[in-house]
Amino acid sequence: MEMRVISALYAYPQLDRIGKDLEEHIKNKALLSYGSRVATEKLAESLALEIVKRQGVGRLKAMIDKAIGVLSEEERTLLDIRYFGKADRVRRQIAAAKAGLCKLPFKPWKERTYYRKQAKLLKRMIALLRGQGLDERSFDDDYMEIDYVAMLYQYLALGKTVAADKKERQLLLFMSET
Repeated sequence: MEMRVISALYAYPQLDRIGKDLEEHIKNKALLSYGSRVATEKLAESLALEIVKRQGVGRLKAMIDKAIGVLSEEERTLLDIRYFGKADRVRRQIAAAKAGLCKLPFKPWKERTYYRKQAKLLKRMIALLRGQGLDERSFDDDYMEIDYVAMLYQYLALGKTVAADKKERQLLLFMSET
């Protein structure tokens, strides 16, 4: 379940765009169906499958939104850093706080503390999503049809890292210097 939730979290920032792209694709496919050589029944079936996929994107985003809604500011910041590609924004916040321009909603972490908090947060996100009915089977049935989520899952299952990992390490280095 852990790898599935991680895949969904990495995909989360793109889910709105994916949903809009699918919606546009469905509309275009329907509008251009008059010139199609595909049987009407097959075309309708294809459109229905695309609509189900679009609804899945919306449900996954709503589930993650609901889970994020109960998190503390610090936990949301941890998600931003690791999964949502906002490590640079957090780095700027820390620099501004160091310069006395603002107050941080969290205390900068030592590396070991940071990784412990990330592990605890992932367990909490899994529990929050499970509480909404998400389990391995439902994830595979409902959300592995979303190409981007499936691609991320396969990529991570191969033991590869995402580009955000480098920014995360740079942020930790920056925090240790301040």
